[in-house]
Amino acid sequence: MHPWLSVEEGRSAASAAARVAAAEYEQDRRIGWEPEAGRGHPRAGRSLGHRWSYQLTPDGPDATVVTEIYDCSRAPEESRAGMDNGKVWIQAMAKTLERLDALCAAPASANVDH
Repeated sequence: MHPWLSVEEGRSAASAAARVAAAEYEQDRRIGWEPEAGRGHPRAGRSLGHRWSYQLTPDGPDATVVTEIYDCSRAPEESRAGMDNGKVWIQAMAKTLERLDALCAAPASANVDH
């Protein structure tokens, strides 16, 4: 079993704390996580049925193809419908991958806090 990571959501005063479970891990290949409903949520303490993951595929000696995956197939039908079966995340996921690409393409010294 993977350890739990605590994450505080700060969207508003009404937001409840959420927990994120490391759901899958294969060194240098894949990492995935699932949020758990926080205090005040009707499903508190249970998985929300959403999973995010990154799949890493080597592409030569100095490159890796990163694929971000969102899976809501285990979420309640109402949740899936409300987010168009995850399609609402496509633009944000593309931006995340663009930021990751920019960080990886920058000289190593540019990624160090001074």
